[in-house]
Amino acid sequence: MRVAGDVVAPNGTILVRDRTHFRATVLMAPSLPAAPLWDPWPELKETAVVDPYRAESAPVLLTGPFVSTRDTRLHPWGKRSTYDLRLPADDPVYSQFTMPVILLDGLARTGVLAVESGGLMPLAAPLSIARLDVYEHGGDPMVGARYGDIDLYAVIDGADPDTGVAPSADGPEPSGAGNQFAAVRPDARVLTRFRDLDWTVLGYLDTSTGRFLTPAEVAGRATASPAARIPAGAR
Repeated sequence: MRVAGDVVAPNGTILVRDRTHFRATVLMAPSLPAAPLWDPWPELKETAVVDPYRAESAPVLLTGPFVSTRDTRLHPWGKRSTYDLRLPADDPVYSQFTMPVILLDGLARTGVLAVESGGLMPLAAPLSIARLDVYEHGGDPMVGARYGDIDLYAVIDGADPDTGVAPSADGPEPSGAGNQFAAVRPDARVLTRFRDLDWTVLGYLDTSTGRFLTPAEVAGRATASPAARIPAGAR
């Protein structure tokens, strides 16, 4: 599958014709596989963190139906949040989908949750996903009506358990190697999951001031003060 389109300037000039935005290999099956069980995480101390994509200064500011998660937090085993989107069953847009695309967006954002020294939180945009498994049909309105709250889990390979900061992307493997994400129903069955999400960091939210900092600004801050360093995983 290939999604492409022209890149058009505000004045209507075509800058790039038929640019590829996305490619995917879709494997079709006569029936959906049985949903696996998710092993519950132990009750350990969690750290509540804000969702940087809701900050007014964020370059990727999510509003409307994309404000779809709550209880964003760090767990010693990974990152967590709760999907609690409510859409009417006859929503003119999302009732047409056969997959919960807003849930998948919230699941990916859960994996980015991290707090670096100095109270900096990264904002990232996805680059690629190695594999996505789906265990039932239905868009966001149907999923919300069936289950209500859904637990979202992200396991970032090698991330610091206290800050959620991922290891550096430097090396032969992409920064997403080993990452796992799962949306889990109230009955502990997996609704959908994906793995090896790779991303690029757009910048950082300073939680003390609410200001968005570019990677260059954070690098300059790190140079001026050794105590403030760039969160690992920046590309």
